[in-house]
Amino acid sequence: MKRLFPLFVLFVLFSNSSYAQANLQLNEVVSIDTTVSSGVAHTIYTVPAGKVLKIEFASIYASSSGVNLMGVRINNVAIFSRNGGTGATGRPGNDPLRIVWVKAGDQVQLFSSGAGYTVSGFVSALEFNLVP
Repeated sequence: MKRLFPLFVLFVLFSNSSYAQANLQLNEVVSIDTTVSSGVAHTIYTVPAGKVLKIEFASIYASSSGVNLMGVRINNVAIFSRNGGTGATGRPGNDPLRIVWVKAGDQVQLFSSGAGYTVSGFVSALEFNLVP
């Protein structure tokens, strides 16, 4: 027991004096509702410095059934996508339990394949301040 006490004291001292993460403080609800031309990825939101974004819901709709693939990306990585058809809704990652956190500087993008039509997208998210 005498040997464990100094280790316990060191553990308590280091755990109380070090912080690995910041606290989150809700800043605002972000609702992105936009329409873009098809064929390329369009940046629809960039997370500001000192903030993080929690994407809760995404939906996308094409004006034509000729679209092959459409969805939402973070820095060119798809988090929500659908093949064909004219509409797709749901949570990111096509999983009802999955939420996507996006760090400062990252870009939320709307993308689609094909050309000659428009794509409408909606993203609902919460923006948090990082507070030390």
